[in-house]
Amino acid sequence: MLRKDSYPKLYAGVDESNHGYDHEVFTIVVSPFKVDAEIYLTNKQTRVTEQNKAKRLWNPLQKRAYKYALVNRAHYEKYGQHQLIKEVVRELVTAIRPDYDTIEIFIDGHLTSQQRGATKREVAKIACLRYPEVGIHSVPKRKNKEGMFKTNYLLSTADSLANFLFRNYNTPDLERGGISRNRVSFN
Repeated sequence: MLRKDSYPKLYAGVDESNHGYDHEVFTIVVSPFKVDAEIYLTNKQTRVTEQNKAKRLWNPLQKRAYKYALVNRAHYEKYGQHQLIKEVVRELVTAIRPDYDTIEIFIDGHLTSQQRGATKREVAKIACLRYPEVGIHSVPKRKNKEGMFKTNYLLSTADSLANFLFRNYNTPDLERGGISRNRVSFN
C-alpha cells in the first residue's frame, strides 16, 4: 500500500481521544497522498457513529495505514504532559516503519517549539532521516472569529478513529482481537 518508489513523501496525522489523564487512545493515520495533508478550514468535527462508521472511517482507512496506542495515568506520570507527545509519536512512527525520503507529521493541539524540536529529532532518528527531512506541524483547534478551525484529512480521520475506538471498545477489546493488530504497545 504505502510504497516509497511510488510516493517519495509520507504524511501523517496524530490525535488523541481527549478523554483525560486516566485513559487515552492516541492514533496515527499515514498516507502518501499530498491531498490528505492539505490544511482546510471547517466549522465542525465529524463524529463517527455506528451508522456511518464504514463510510466515514473504515473505507478510507483501506488506502491508508493506522496504528493506535493506549495511554494511561502511569504514562502521564512517567513522562509528564510535555514529554508524553514525543514518546507516543516516536512509538507510533516506529510501528509504521516509514521508508520514505521525507515525512510530514501533523499533530492535533498546541506544541511548544521545544516539543516540536524534540519530536522532530526522535522521528528523524528512528526513520533514519536527516533533521530537515522531517516536518512536525502543530495544528491546534482554535476557532477564528467566524467559528472555523484548521484541520486536514489525516487529522480529521485520526480524531474520528481515536474517538471511535475510545467510545466503542473497552480496553480488553483494544488489547486483543482483530483490531489489536494495529495496536502499539506503549510503556
